[in-house]
Amino acid sequence: MTEPDVDSNLVLDAVFGQQLTSPTGGVHLVFTHETIIAKRLGVPQPEVHQALRQLTKAGVLDTTVVGSRRKARFHRSRNGLEAIPQLFTGKPADFIAMRSIFEVAQHLLPEAAGLCATQTATDTSTALEDIQRLLAATEDRTRFYRLTIDFWHCVAEGSQNTVYRLAANNLRGVLDLCVPILAILPDQAQIRHETKNSLIDAIAIRDGERARDLAADLVGPSCQLAITVCNDLYRAADAESRGQ
Repeated sequence: MTEPDVDSNLVLDAVFGQQLTSPTGGVHLVFTHETIIAKRLGVPQPEVHQALRQLTKAGVLDTTVVGSRRKARFHRSRNGLEAIPQLFTGKPADFIAMRSIFEVAQHLLPEAAGLCATQTATDTSTALEDIQRLLAATEDRTRFYRLTIDFWHCVAEGSQNTVYRLAANNLRGVLDLCVPILAILPDQAQIRHETKNSLIDAIAIRDGERARDLAADLVGPSCQLAITVCNDLYRAADAESRGQ
């Protein structure tokens, strides 16, 4: 069966008509329409609409027809996400976008870790252990950062949640742009092997609350430092654009 042209309005409903569960099993949220996700994120609805249309065109959003219903899911598309670095021009708005990626990661990755630990259908801990062994063995900074993104991408995949997967995809998509920023961060803010091992253990024993806390301890300091650097780069780019 040939996949029909995507109707973006239908896609929007399908994408957000899914359940978001807190790691502790508490509040359940269902995003049923683009206006709801816009309100949740605090952005104008047209921006959400346009963003999703762009994701569809970039191939980051898959849609399939099952009977009379259309299902949608986000995924990493090399043709889509890997084009992101080519769009970077060093203008002030680019550094705002880069900063936003770290802000999203700071808030969503701990939630993804907590939810990942509650997913009994998948065993993410084994895959994380493999990545962690590579992290502990490498002394190359660039490889270390790429493996770190692999680590968090694996956590997000294990959460079985579209929003968290998309957040991890965005991180991977801008990795090449962020390496210069990450390279100047203190080593102790990045490595934290013992904490990563504890996080893997928490996921293995299905302790969602501890997994979330450990993930927050890992990504919080690193993301906050990166955000500070992005702010400095934004101010420098803004001053240059104004001829100051």
